Amino acid sequence: MTLEYLMQYIGIAIFLFLLLLLFKRKDIKRYIPVGLFSIVYANIWCFIAELLSLWSYPTRLFPFLSVVSIPFNYIALPIIVMVWIIYCPYTLKGKIAWGVSWSLLLISIEFIITRYTMILEYKNGFDVHYSFVLWLFSWYIFFKFHNWIHHKA
Repeated sequence: MTLEYLMQYIGIAIFLFLLLLLFKRKDIKRYIPVGLFSIVYANIWCFIAELLSLWSYPTRLFPFLSVVSIPFNYIALPIIVMVWIIYCPYTLKGKIAWGVSWSLLLISIEFIITRYTMILEYKNGFDVHYSFVLWLFSWYIFFKFHNWIHHKA
């Protein structure tokens, strides 16, 4: 087993543990729709990336699925988005700082993964700078979707 596979399995285990911790919250049901939406949203971006050849997943746990990353899109991202929404500040300044800090954290992880492993590979000039902007845009979409589902302004 290569390091890339081991990292993906460990990541799945960590995020499943976090999911168990999240389900202890009494109000978790109100955040599940945004978690499920994040799966659809991420898959759409993966298909766009495949079409435009922006990134790929050279080492996958499920080789027959070449377009999406199952561990990230279906396990890690929904949990990350639910945590992001649950603890998102109320003020606009707080939301911006929250989005920027999470985006920086995730592109730092992406940078390490693209640089030192074969889990994720950027193509055609796509790099962490574009990924940062995409994450900022995505947090806004996730937040607006959550508010729309719960009829908030």
